[in-house]
Amino acid sequence: MDCYKRQIDATINEYLGREHFISYYKAYDFISDMETYLYEDVRMMLDSGCYWNAFELTCYLFIEVG
Repeated sequence: MDCYKRQIDATINEYLGREHFISYYKAYDFISDMETYLYEDVRMMLDSGCYWNAFELTCYLFIEVG
């Protein structure tokens, strides 16, 4: 789980500007990367029956993006 969280943190930091704001021009790519976590990693967890991990990672992603 920590590995997934570090990946999310790294992705968020990659898109953040100096003011901790994601610019309009980078927003689409950022959303695409976040969707990848949801559609691939979280889906894999759900398919494996790891519901708590899927829930935890989804919550983490939404809290960090917020």
